[in-house]
Amino acid sequence: MDPLDKLHPKIRAWIVEHAREQKERIQENKRRRHDPWSWSKSLLDDLTERDLYRFRASSTLCHAFEKAGAKVKTADLHGKLTFTSEGRDIECAVKEKMSRPMKRPEGDAAKWTAYPQHHNSGLTSSGWLRAQITTWLPGEQPQWIEAPKKPFAALIPAIVASVIACVPRLIEWERQREEERRRYQEEERRRWEQRRLQEIDDGRWARFRSAATNWREKQLLDTFIAELEARLLSEGDQLLGDRTTAEWLGWAKERATDLDPLTEGITGLFRDILRP
Repeated sequence: MDPLDKLHPKIRAWIVEHAREQKERIQENKRRRHDPWSWSKSLLDDLTERDLYRFRASSTLCHAFEKAGAKVKTADLHGKLTFTSEGRDIECAVKEKMSRPMKRPEGDAAKWTAYPQHHNSGLTSSGWLRAQITTWLPGEQPQWIEAPKKPFAALIPAIVASVIACVPRLIEWERQREEERRRYQEEERRRWEQRRLQEIDDGRWARFRSAATNWREKQLLDTFIAELEARLLSEGDQLLGDRTTAEWLGWAKERATDLDPLTEGITGLFRDILRP
């Protein structure tokens, strides 16, 4: 395990950050000590043996990944580590394995970490670390837990090997997902084109049926107008409103002609049907 004076830079930054925050809280509490209405965060405890052990374990893991050709992208104080291999980011977590004690710890026993707010108050450290790949992968999410005969240092080779090995699986999964996405988009495009063509065809069919209806109505009107013209000969022309009977028949013929879908022949009929 890495000694404290040789921690990975990203892990060493945790100690620097802790010291900075600890100092800021002390100064803030001093400023507000004489103001009964002010509120400030509680003082930050010193890093504990468990905190420093987790830091050393995380540092050793980071160095092991770099030796395996990966890069340490980010390292979060809460225990989240992000490694980059073959252009893919893999997130891992190195945290305390928590346990629920029969009796809630009190006093110094409860102060096993400087960051109790990072953990469930009803749980306490089991004294072992656990590591897990938290990036979603096809299949199971591997996890490793320390044991009396397997300290964290002994788990590191398996952790590194598993993470490095999962990268090709992740790349293959991404490739399959991309193929599925392209297929879905192509199917959607085909369905959209089919709907578009169907809508065009339905519109044309509706206009064709409308032309047939108009043609049938034109025939009916022509027959009716012919009957009226025959009666006009026997009844004679008369003034009705602002027009004579003959003029009204001319008006009816003109309106009936407007219904004729074959005025310009079959070509004209289908030209109208095919209009956008």
